[in-house]
Amino acid sequence: MQPKVSVVVCTYNQEKTIARTLDSILAQKGDYSYEIILGEDGSKDGTRAVCEDYAEKHPDIIKLMPAAPNKGMMRNWRDCLAECKGEYIMACAGDDWWHNPDKIRIQVEFMDNNPDYVMCYTAIIRHNTKMGSCCKLPVVNHPHKNMFGALLIVDFISAPTACFRKSMLTVISIDDYIKKGYLMEDYPAWLEMINYGKFKGLEDYTVTYVQNSDSLSTFPTLEKQVLFEQNAQNVRCDMVKKYHRENEYSETDLQDIYYRNLYSHGIKFNDRAFSLKSILAVKSKIARDYLKIVMASNAITYSILRRRNKEYATI
Repeated sequence: MQPKVSVVVCTYNQEKTIARTLDSILAQKGDYSYEIILGEDGSKDGTRAVCEDYAEKHPDIIKLMPAAPNKGMMRNWRDCLAECKGEYIMACAGDDWWHNPDKIRIQVEFMDNNPDYVMCYTAIIRHNTKMGSCCKLPVVNHPHKNMFGALLIVDFISAPTACFRKSMLTVISIDDYIKKGYLMEDYPAWLEMINYGKFKGLEDYTVTYVQNSDSLSTFPTLEKQVLFEQNAQNVRCDMVKKYHRENEYSETDLQDIYYRNLYSHGIKFNDRAFSLKSILAVKSKIARDYLKIVMASNAITYSILRRRNKEYATI
């Protein structure tokens, strides 16, 4: 019998957390069948042994990808997707977990009842291991006509919460992402899928997303954060061009998005000069940009800005 859902779990050097991840998926309630495509990517620790143990105990659910030298995140993701048989695809990294046992049921019911939607996603709980704290991040929604533009500004969809139709694999190409040097697998996919159907953010909290020094989206220095932002900017420009949306989003619009994001990164790393330089580079300034200039022009107001975000204040 074909599974209703394929859950991709990519993991590397996560022997301490991968069992929690797999247990959270195996604990899902409801009558929907699912498979777990487990992509262990040549870990140097004991992750492989844990994965083999789970695959042996749950042979009808877990398909462990063959042992191979480390491929890297993008190729591992691509190879796992190729094995998916479900009508819907979900994912969970080897250090995150699904704390809501109804995640599959909630999202599958929505997708089954709304055929014009190609993806749904949910709210998350973010666990910062450095701070030892958790915070709830409510879901973000936008009207369909504004969704592409909203995603250009920021990727507000957390990958482990997403549920998309397998048919979307025909409109994206991870091989293309690899050739273009993209550093993330989800962001370009969202920007492509939204051109083929609607997205919906569900208010349920389903996933605990772990933010630590080993996370792919966590960077130890501002320089590395900027390199990642430059890569994301390449994604934005490529997708605007690919889907012929240059009349909606000009080169100036895209550059302004880039510099506004750099401003925020400067705050994260407490580099006031960098933040000020970045926001001054915005060409089509709005009222909020002028306020940001004022905040970054003074050390006292800048420190207040940082304190507003406890996460930034403790990095």
